[in-house]
Amino acid sequence: NRITTTGRPAEIGQWIRIKRRNFSKPLITRPETTLPTFISCWRIWYLGMQPMWRGNTWPLRYISTDIDDDSWAPVQYAGPNGFFLVVFAVASWLSVLPKSDSRDPDILEVISDVLWLLRCIPPVDTDSA
Repeated sequence: NRITTTGRPAEIGQWIRIKRRNFSKPLITRPETTLPTFISCWRIWYLGMQPMWRGNTWPLRYISTDIDDDSWAPVQYAGPNGFFLVVFAVASWLSVLPKSDSRDPDILEVISDVLWLLRCIPPVDTDSA
C-alpha cells in the first residue's frame, strides 16, 4: 500500500526512481532556488492525505483523537512507499535549512503536526488483512 502521490514533491519521486540510492546525498540539491517549491508541494501533498475533518488549509485542525478509525486510512500506510516518505521529506527540508533557520516557525509547525498525526493514527490490524 502507498500514500497518495498527488502533489508530492518531485524530489521524492526522483529519489524513488533511482531506487533510493544515495541516501546520504541531500534530497534538495539547490535549496536556495528549489526549497520554496519543495515546501509548497510538500504542503499540498500532506494536506491531500489528511482526513477530511482536519480541513484543507494550513494549519490543519487538531481535534479529539477518538475519531472513526477509517478516516485515518489515507495516512496509515507503512513501508517504503508509506508515511516514511513524509517523515523523510520533512527531514530533508530541515537538513538544508541554514543553522540560523532551524527554529523557523514553519518547519517547527510541520514537525509538530507530523508528530501529532503519528500519535493519533490507530494501529493497523494486520491479522485481518
